[in-house]
Amino acid sequence: MANDHGGGTCVAPHGGVEDRLSTNPIACAVPIERQDPIVLDMSTSVVASGKIRVKQHQDEALPPGWLIDAEGESTTNADDFYGVPPAALLPFGGIAAHI
Repeated sequence: MANDHGGGTCVAPHGGVEDRLSTNPIACAVPIERQDPIVLDMSTSVVASGKIRVKQHQDEALPPGWLIDAEGESTTNADDFYGVPPAALLPFGGIAAHI
């Protein structure tokens, strides 16, 4: 697990517009005798925040459902994530969460 001590809030909670949560990835494995282990490696946001920077450097649009802008509208512009006010990542499940 990772913890950014509150300095890296970039995920909007379900129904929220502003970034209030951090991504805090979770990874664990459970060994099972004479079988493959159970492995979990997941992000608590729809995408890792570093993927936004990669798309920005490649000058590519983001897939719909990764970010919402400061008004809560979907955006595919990576620059919005680094703007003022910043866009926010959607939580795990993205636009399909909490239906």
